[in-house]
Amino acid sequence: FSEISIENWILPAAYAGHLKNLIWVKPPWANQMTDGVLTFLIGKQKETGLIR
Repeated sequence: FSEISIENWILPAAYAGHLKNLIWVKPPWANQMTDGVLTFLIGKQKETGLIR
């Protein structure tokens, strides 16, 4: 990676078991995700072995 940003470590850390819950506080101008409670599933894809 030429630079590290937030998405480079949050989901891998959750997959590795370092995070059980994550509380994300976003600024009013951010529009990547809607306000609310979101649930993400992270795991290996059976066919390829890739983490998704």
